[in-house]
Amino acid sequence: MVGKIAFPWLISALLASGQTAPDKAVGTLQVSDGLESTLFAAEPECVNPTTMDIDHLGRVWICEAINYRQKLRNQPPIRKEGDRVVILTDTNGDGRAETASTFYQGPELMSPLGIAVAKAAKGPGWTVYLCQSPDLLVLRDADGDGKADGPPEKLLSGFNGIDHDHGIHGVFVGPDGRLYFSVGDAGVRGLKASDGKGKSFTSNSTDCRAGTIWRCDADGKNLELIAHNFRNNYMPALDSFGELFISDNDDDGNMQTRICLVMKGGNYGYHPRGPGQTHWHEEMAAQRVWRFMRAVCCQRSFAGNCCMRTRGRGRFGFTS
Repeated sequence: MVGKIAFPWLISALLASGQTAPDKAVGTLQVSDGLESTLFAAEPECVNPTTMDIDHLGRVWICEAINYRQKLRNQPPIRKEGDRVVILTDTNGDGRAETASTFYQGPELMSPLGIAVAKAAKGPGWTVYLCQSPDLLVLRDADGDGKADGPPEKLLSGFNGIDHDHGIHGVFVGPDGRLYFSVGDAGVRGLKASDGKGKSFTSNSTDCRAGTIWRCDADGKNLELIAHNFRNNYMPALDSFGELFISDNDDDGNMQTRICLVMKGGNYGYHPRGPGQTHWHEEMAAQRVWRFMRAVCCQRSFAGNCCMRTRGRGRFGFTS
């Protein structure tokens, strides 16, 4: 009888402990020496954020995912009005968002997993790119009033993983003005540049396998596959040397996540995995990395020693 009484009490205690107030939740984060974590925004300003971008004005653009996987599970949406793109603004510079405004909300938005905000080269306008399989979408704000001019337009189509986190995500605008983005191992089917020119890409077991990294022009033209055979390679990042990095996630019970330096044309070995082979094919990858490092070292030397990082042009052609 004691066990029956204690069990629901334990559940209630666990549920209660999960409802930590935002100002107290930030205190539970562990940060490295020299760093500080502070609260910038919390519910109801934004709810269940999936991804963000920060514009040159310091505003934080958030994608919400209230309706995540509802369509995938054949369930009605939780929020019939659809998910939102929210702009969080710190108006007085105190490090806390004072305002939260809706840039766009519509039933066609289903948990977008990537956002890139681009200021127009001339005039007050903004272009906002959203990753939402099966599409890479575009929202436009020609007059810069902080409200989208209309529903999203389709820039590229052909991404699998609809209403799923293994589809398209992680879009950003590179220093070359091109769009870079990742696709999880749900893959692609019939993916082409916006003008229809060039190759039509469909996931396969040879040169477009599992998770992938891509780039294209801002208008969707000149689509290019950079590397492939990741699992769920979320949010690529480009450093000031022109080197592209990715966090490849496979922690669904496997406790395996890797950080990869992305080489153009690279096959990152997620598939296939045969008997006796390690999870990320470490026994093969180590040999490839050693050969690559040796080749790079032989290209340049400084004071008689190998120099792994040199000034000049990065792997993707950007001057450092």
